[in-house]
Amino acid sequence: MNSYDHRENVNKVWITVLPKLDRQEHYDQGPYAVIFARTRGLTSRLKKKRTSLENCRRFELFLLSERYHVLRVLAFHVVIATTGRLLDVLENRYLLLNQCSYVIFDEADRMLDIGFEPEMQKVLGYLPVSNQKPDTDDIEHEEALMNNFATREKYRQTVMFTATMSPAIERLARAYLRRPAVVHIGSAGRPTERAEQIVYMITEDKKEKKLVEVLEQHFDPPINIFVNQKKVE
Repeated sequence: MNSYDHRENVNKVWITVLPKLDRQEHYDQGPYAVIFARTRGLTSRLKKKRTSLENCRRFELFLLSERYHVLRVLAFHVVIATTGRLLDVLENRYLLLNQCSYVIFDEADRMLDIGFEPEMQKVLGYLPVSNQKPDTDDIEHEEALMNNFATREKYRQTVMFTATMSPAIERLARAYLRRPAVVHIGSAGRPTERAEQIVYMITEDKKEKKLVEVLEQHFDPPINIFVNQKKVE
């Protein structure tokens, strides 16, 4: 997925969650869905979508932060967290994943790039094996899959959104996904044909001036500026 297709990066996550939240019983067995984000800032952006979704379906969403002790007394359909925070909660037994049927990794490649693979593997190890899809040819038939989807004992669905298909992503997919479907957007290794790329070779001290010059060329908004670090002076 390239930058022109990102739009609002969190929208794709909610598309996968909206149809999933009908069940109401067994609150003490944990959430039905877990969404992993790379940073706490991204988890906050995801949670901002809550209001629009509550108009469609009644569900409870929890942003995992310092107040995670409330998980012991309150019930939530969906939990949004970084892998490190959720792993801490699981290890201290504040939360169970006994009925988690939907696992979503947003920007999975970036999570691996910054060294989160061990945490991701540990968290996936807490998921129940009882709702894994059987690794057989029979279950791949559309009728069998739809019959299972109509029951309360749905097979677990694990979704990884990634801009690149690195060896680490493939390794993780082979270990935890059963016959996964891979959806490609655009051409692998090539930019989208709708994007025009222009490269300016300049020195570090002239970057800001050049950026202003480019922005003054009357481009229509919205305009996204990507940087490699968070730094405000």
